[in-house]
Formats: sequence, structure tokens, C-alpha cells
Amino acid sequence: KGMDLHCLAAALINDLTYEDFLKEKAENRKWYDKNRFAGKGSNFSLSYGSSAQTYRAYVKQISGVVLSLKEAELHRKMYFAKFPSMLKWHQTYRDKAEKYGYVRTLFGQKRRLPDIKSNTPSIKSKAERVAVNAPIQGTGGQIALFLIVIANMIIKKKATFFNTVHDSLIYDV
Repeated sequence: KGMDLHCLAAALINDLTYEDFLKEKAENRKWYDKNRFAGKGSNFSLSYGSSAQTYRAYVKQISGVVLSLKEAELHRKMYFAKFPSMLKWHQTYRDKAEKYGYVRTLFGQKRRLPDIKSNTPSIKSKAERVAVNAPIQGTGGQIALFLIVIANMIIKKKATFFNTVHDSLIYDV
């Protein structure tokens, strides 16, 4: 629909419509920028199971924006009020990691998580976030590899595959 995903998330965590959030860009640019970064942080942090504290640290790391713990907790609450099934997804994959010691991508590749049994809360928590993240990111990486093969078959000698960066394929043309 041509929407900015980070603005959409920012609108959701602030209980605004997308349109009302965008109006803030002209009316209160500082607030808009802070909350768009918070929206970006929610998409790359909360969606993968981060706590309010970890989300707060992530937003600061990616943008320099400092959220209070109260703001971070409110954002987390609002985010999952809009996407309650994500919490079920998170729990399902934490449970799988706990039970089996690994999670799988859509194509069956295992991500082993020995730290899921750790007695140190920060280590266990990181393994739990990886358990939620790995099936999504790992599947995305595998799809990118499949696309390299398909692209090479289509492009043939017009370009040479060079590298990948996240979800981008780089060719020498």
C-alpha cells in the first residue's frame, strides 16, 4: 500500500492512525523523528521477542534516541495489543528451543541453542530471542540463496554474481 512500515509501527505504539502520525512530521518534527525510530526499533526488536529494556537499548543504539523505561514498556504493551498472535509465536519457539535444544527454518535447517538451558538469565534470554529470530532470518537467508541460483540461470552471462548483503544480491554487470 506504499506505507512506511516504521511509521505504521510508530502509529500503532502511540495509538494513532497512520495518517495522524504522518501529520506530526510537519507539526512536531522532533517528536515524529523520535517515534519513527521507536517504530523501527519495534519492528526489529519487539517483533523478535525483546523485553522493554532491550528494546529501549536497541532504539538508543540505532538512533541515539533515549526512551524512558516507562515509554518502552508502553510501546511494548501497545505493539503486542495490536499483534497478540506474535506473543504466541514467541512462546512457541521458546518452548521448541527449550524442548529440543534447537529451532528450525521453514526448510528444516537447525539452529542449535545450547544456551537455552543456561542458568544465567541474560544468556538464556539471548538464546530465547535467537529462537524467535532464527526461523525467520534463517528462512530469509535460505530464500536469498535460492534466488541467487534462479537469477544466475536467468541472467546467464550478462552479469556475474558477486556477493550478498542482508537481503540484497550484488552482481557485476
